[in-house]
Amino acid sequence: MGSLPFVLQVVLPRSGAVPTNSAIVLQGHVQGALSVSARAAGVDVDVTLEAAPELGPRAPGTYRMWLVRPAAGVWPSGGTVVLTATREPQEPAVLEVPIASAPDLTPPVLSSISPPETMVFGGPREPSREVVVLLHRGLVDEASPLVIVTLEAGGSILTGSVLEGMAGALPMPPGGATALDAITLADLAGNAVRITNPCTETPASEPPAPEAPAPAPPPAPFTCIAGAIMAEGDEWFATTDAGTENGFSRGHYRANESVAGDLEISFTATRLSDDHGMPIEVAFRGGFFAATGTSSCFLYESDANWTGWQSTPTPTGPGPLTLRVVQRGAEVSGFVDGVLAGSLTLRSPTSEGPVGVFFKGPPGKRALMRFRDFAVRSLAPPAPSSRPVGRLVWGGYDVGVGDAHPAGAANPSGEPWDFAVLATEDEDTILARVWLATIESRVVADFEFDDALDGQVDEAVLPLLVEGFFGDEGHTLGYYRNPDRFDQARLTNLRTGSSWWFSWESIDEQVQEMKASPAFVPRDMR
Repeated sequence: MGSLPFVLQVVLPRSGAVPTNSAIVLQGHVQGALSVSARAAGVDVDVTLEAAPELGPRAPGTYRMWLVRPAAGVWPSGGTVVLTATREPQEPAVLEVPIASAPDLTPPVLSSISPPETMVFGGPREPSREVVVLLHRGLVDEASPLVIVTLEAGGSILTGSVLEGMAGALPMPPGGATALDAITLADLAGNAVRITNPCTETPASEPPAPEAPAPAPPPAPFTCIAGAIMAEGDEWFATTDAGTENGFSRGHYRANESVAGDLEISFTATRLSDDHGMPIEVAFRGGFFAATGTSSCFLYESDANWTGWQSTPTPTGPGPLTLRVVQRGAEVSGFVDGVLAGSLTLRSPTSEGPVGVFFKGPPGKRALMRFRDFAVRSLAPPAPSSRPVGRLVWGGYDVGVGDAHPAGAANPSGEPWDFAVLATEDEDTILARVWLATIESRVVADFEFDDALDGQVDEAVLPLLVEGFFGDEGHTLGYYRNPDRFDQARLTNLRTGSSWWFSWESIDEQVQEMKASPAFVPRDMR
């Protein structure tokens, strides 16, 4: 196995070789920072290094196990990976690690576990203390020398790692619960199994050998890119990795089936860990749509093209979130609980590519999530437009005259609303109704699209509303666009609750960007 100083060594699975999709385990007592590099077949391999999670507190600098993974993809199969582990002030250790020819696709097996019982622990340097523990006869996994255990009891969760095959005691999660609700076992390749009420069941110590060759399993719905995922009835139980890159841990599950062309992606998810400010995300072709349990969301293609953090159209909480993305060409719209939350025009759209589920957790911790009803649907081409024909014109009424605002005749400042309509000149068909008010230092415009727009999204007419009211040649001849009186304007779609803020410095640029949308309705519709 090469140069193996006693302070640091490789821990191999009982099979004798590390599966291609698993982590390499290093064990030792290392003070100070540890860094690892890797080579396979004479080629450098970028790797990540993380400390294996501990079941209980441990002093900084005394972690005994580390996990080494490829930064992307899997280990080269059937060969040897040479690790160079550097830690000051010792000399580097060169560690040769055999790699198996296949991935690990089997989750760990629980032999048996006892109900919680109180035991007394102590030593020469510490007083005796009572601890509630769960005795087990070993966690079995031929391809993983380490099993990641997550214990759930009374709403409290405890995660850590346990040596494969060794019997011992697991501490109960803090919180005072007297019964274990569930235990999740995950190997280093991301295969996992969750057992509810484990102390009342007696699983076999080894999986029973089939009498006849088992039929081939159905194609897996997801490929796990990061974290771990497993089926549980008609739901999926998922965890993030424990990474710290970019300031979060991540779970990414790529759907193995997708569709070409326009599509819709949706699922409903609930976080099981107390990190509801972190996002749950739809991975669409070319980017991500994210929402949190703290009423924030965004659409993202790149750092140079994203919506930024926005408020969700309705408040969200720690309960289930239903996310949906509609992707038509370069246009992407995100919905939270059935309500449009925002839209984005992609700069590099593609008609094919993977989609899936993504979520983030705090750095260095394994966040937990459950999701269901994941679906990818192909969208039919838009039906020929039944829009009215003619030139669009504005019509206005005196203050306090016209259709009543749905919220009442008076605006928030107590004055009557100013009212106007957008209509067709030829057919006199009303397309949008707009109520305007000036409230302190801002202008407020609430609008409703008429059914004549045939369900068009906000991008269809919103630029006309902005330009028509706030442009230099607009409906009010620029009356509202007065920096000496008002700082900015807010437009709100009364049907969806979506809002947009415009500052006078950026309004012209934003209108031009909106007019570039394929959904935009030009002023002359003939």
